[in-house]
Amino acid sequence: MKIVKEYQDGKAVGYRLLLTTADNQQWAHTIGNCWPGSYFASRSVEVEVDANGLVDLWISGGEDDEHANELEAIVAAHCPHDCAHLWPIWAE
Repeated sequence: MKIVKEYQDGKAVGYRLLLTTADNQQWAHTIGNCWPGSYFASRSVEVEVDANGLVDLWISGGEDDEHANELEAIVAAHCPHDCAHLWPIWAE
């Protein structure tokens, strides 16, 4: 997993998150977070997020909108705490 954050005036204004196949497979099989039949367990994913939401998305093997809920869950699980406001569906 690799995270690159962008700050402006000391506040996170964006980030790029790269999740490897191994990261996704581990996430999909974590107890309490199990995602049977995970689409992403065999793919790497890269997302770029800013204050307007999702800016860029890359999924190995091609993009597939059918798995948006799983994408939201996996990004939320790896979202840096100081960037949670940039993924508002999952912000507390």
